[in-house]
Amino acid sequence: MKHQEMYVAIAGENIPYNTDGKVVMRTFIAAGNAVRASKRLPMYNAAQYLESADMKDFIAALVDIHGGIASDYLRVEGKGRNASTVADLRVALKVAMKMDTHFEVQVIDSFIGLAEWRLKGGDEFKLLNSAIDRYLPDREGKDNKGCYIN
Repeated sequence: MKHQEMYVAIAGENIPYNTDGKVVMRTFIAAGNAVRASKRLPMYNAAQYLESADMKDFIAALVDIHGGIASDYLRVEGKGRNASTVADLRVALKVAMKMDTHFEVQVIDSFIGLAEWRLKGGDEFKLLNSAIDRYLPDREGKDNKGCYIN
């Protein structure tokens, strides 16, 4: 299955999220700090937290329970100015818990909502295909594979 990139809007930031469960941390952290700024709290150094012993223990637990290696859960992609830290959604949630409780709730609500909309969209797509099979003119007796609506 090809993974798709979606965006979750929190605190004025569009956070890239891939359907393989990966979150781009730069915009995720910016959203968390926007929530903190709205409450007049200082910026949170999430990059430092990502390097902490607590996070290393958390990633080790993910590896023990779910398998894989540490870079499956937190890694830097690219080099230089184009480098981007990508994290598993569970790692991002752990960061959100450290940053701010309001941000944590917004993250949980947004990602649960995204999953619900994705499931609903899949059901609606099946209904659309069924309607095409039944009602599309000039398709009677023909196979609708490859028949797309623009």
